[in-house]
Amino acid sequence: MPEPRAIFRRAIPDKEGFLSMILLPDSPSTSRAGDQANDQFSSGAGGGIKPCAEDLVSPANASAAWARVRRNRGCAGVDGITIAELEPCFGQTWRAISATLLDGSYRPQPLLRARIPKPAGGLRLLAIPAVTDRVVQQAAAQTFATYWEPRFSNHSFAYRPRRGPHDALAVLEDEASRGAEWLLHLDIENFFDSVPHAIVLSALRNELGDPRLAALVSRTLTCGVFENGLVRPTEIGLAQGSPLSPLLANIVLHRLDARLESDGTQFVRYADDCCVLLGDKKLAPGIKQLVTECLADLGLRLNEHKTAFGHFTCARFLGFSFQRNSRGKVVRLASPESMADAEATFTRLVQSAGGSGEDVAAQAAEMLRSWLAYFYTSEDEARLKALWGTILAAWQARFPRLPIPDCMAWNTLLAGRVAGDHLDYSGKLREDSPFFSSVDWSQTLQCLLLKLLRSRWWGVEYDLGLGRRPPALRLRLGGHRINLRF
Repeated sequence: MPEPRAIFRRAIPDKEGFLSMILLPDSPSTSRAGDQANDQFSSGAGGGIKPCAEDLVSPANASAAWARVRRNRGCAGVDGITIAELEPCFGQTWRAISATLLDGSYRPQPLLRARIPKPAGGLRLLAIPAVTDRVVQQAAAQTFATYWEPRFSNHSFAYRPRRGPHDALAVLEDEASRGAEWLLHLDIENFFDSVPHAIVLSALRNELGDPRLAALVSRTLTCGVFENGLVRPTEIGLAQGSPLSPLLANIVLHRLDARLESDGTQFVRYADDCCVLLGDKKLAPGIKQLVTECLADLGLRLNEHKTAFGHFTCARFLGFSFQRNSRGKVVRLASPESMADAEATFTRLVQSAGGSGEDVAAQAAEMLRSWLAYFYTSEDEARLKALWGTILAAWQARFPRLPIPDCMAWNTLLAGRVAGDHLDYSGKLREDSPFFSSVDWSQTLQCLLLKLLRSRWWGVEYDLGLGRRPPALRLRLGGHRINLRF
């Protein structure tokens, strides 16, 4: 009996035609087409037209979504189907999915639970959609962004085209240099895990002219999570791992941005991390009360332990601290906490990673280039060089007879530094982590059955009995074979 994945590929064969260009593995034409479509949706053109399901399933939008999902790589979801396995048959698969999106019958599969450590301790809960659902959610995010992006605040910098953490930091430095030296750092408590679904849907209800898109968002929010062999319903929060969640987060917090702007407040927000800049520290209590009331209307609240007020030299934002240089300009430096975290992580890597000295050095150099791409500033070069020296010393202590590889040279690291996926948005280094009330028994049984069908532990073998041999049928269970008689 052939493997189930082979049956899936024959049942949904790949054909020429619709979206055939995106089935080519990373060809130059594919990348250009995906980038052009992404630029088109992110530019905000036509922001006054409300999106509809036909926009979501259009070939250009689907092509861009598939290209983005492939570029981001990522693991398989609850169905176990990887990007590489889906690629040969994606064109036909998308035709079937788009039909369900247009008739309103689309149902996403449950999410796969994963847990990674938070920088400040505890675990961050990730929920990984199946690859096909990731494409749908990416396509939905692109469709919604066309309408929402022009409306977002200029003070918001997260998950937006041509904006990033360094842009937010530059605004903070500029405002502090011009006299807004007092910072009210606002931290929303467990934002992604605590957003009420009703708030998300109410923010979208009046803006979506197509009920099929509203139903898609609702089903995506409530599709459940597969964990420890059970599917549990998701009744609150945004899935960290869904391509649609960042946009939905910005849509929800757009209300907070509008409230602060209407009050004439100068602020910088990156996701759920917000800094209010003040020239007069007496204004801080009133603004904090305003934010508290606005968040209460959204079903959220401030984390009182992390919300802080003080002079900018005591502030921490996106992994950086701040000080004035000799010319009186406010500049950013890697915070002491970020430096300590990097030293501990890199030292642990060079002391315990497997492989030869060159392999360990190459792995450390790749992560260090990514870290420096985020943290390097000319004002902070002396401290960063000292950190580099500590990492080199740890490597030489483990491999004392080897010369230092060229990839670990300071000038090589600076010349080749590029932002990678080793850091979260606050500069915290990610280390590889394994993926692993009420229960939705129907979804649970479907997931377990799918995993059983894809398992290689069992199978059926047959012999047609050509020649003088009698036909035979055997059931394979692990290493055992059982002859079946008729």
